[in-house]
Amino acid sequence: MKRNILLASMIWSLSLLGFGQENQDAQQDDIEERAFNRDYHFGIGIGKFSSIGNDYNHYEKLFGEPAIYPEFWVERSILPLPFGLDLSLGFRIGMYQDKGKSAEGVGFDGQLNADLDDSEVTSGQKSRLTLIPIQLISTISYTPFDRRWVIINFFAGLSQTYIENTLEPASSEGSDGSSVKPFVNSGWNQEVVTGASLSFDISAIDTSSSYSLRVYGIERMFLTPFLQIVTTAKDTVGTFDREMYGIMFTFETWQ
Repeated sequence: MKRNILLASMIWSLSLLGFGQENQDAQQDDIEERAFNRDYHFGIGIGKFSSIGNDYNHYEKLFGEPAIYPEFWVERSILPLPFGLDLSLGFRIGMYQDKGKSAEGVGFDGQLNADLDDSEVTSGQKSRLTLIPIQLISTISYTPFDRRWVIINFFAGLSQTYIENTLEPASSEGSDGSSVKPFVNSGWNQEVVTGASLSFDISAIDTSSSYSLRVYGIERMFLTPFLQIVTTAKDTVGTFDREMYGIMFTFETWQ
């Protein structure tokens, strides 16, 4: 009797193991089968400017080390192509703010075509810079793997960037006792955006976790380092060319 119970327990355990492996294989096959049906691709992350402004040392002298730039983006696949290629259209948006000093007789508006000396920088009057880029982007993606473990992305597009540079007075009151308001220089610059990124499928580390993300409509999650270069096309507020490195968590939804 004990031998029969033991034999039945072994058969039951092996059946469960086989079912679990079969279920995992089914999940893996399902993921591979749908690998090229990407619909939406979106992400959120942070970047750091390696350079910002014009060819002179204005930003370095007035603001010092650039601050962190948060960015959100979303795109939709519009044309799946053969050989692991995919064409997408989307947009990116972010907001950058930094505080610094001002220069004697000149605001940070890109109109001074020379480097700044320390003697020209004053700490009595503070400066605050805000950038809000709104970018329309086209992306071509390529993966050499059927499972899309790694995706190489190249993107380019146009940006309308709202720029606001505020010079705050050293004192809120003038010599006659009247209030002194900050000087605000603001407007929109037209810019050209180019860049590249490399997406690593981190959801593939655990296929069961990847399968559970589908409850929220998310098929895959990637870790995506990126490079973005912004060049001024039409200068209305000053030249704010930028080169940025960053990293994002990006996600895919499928049709």
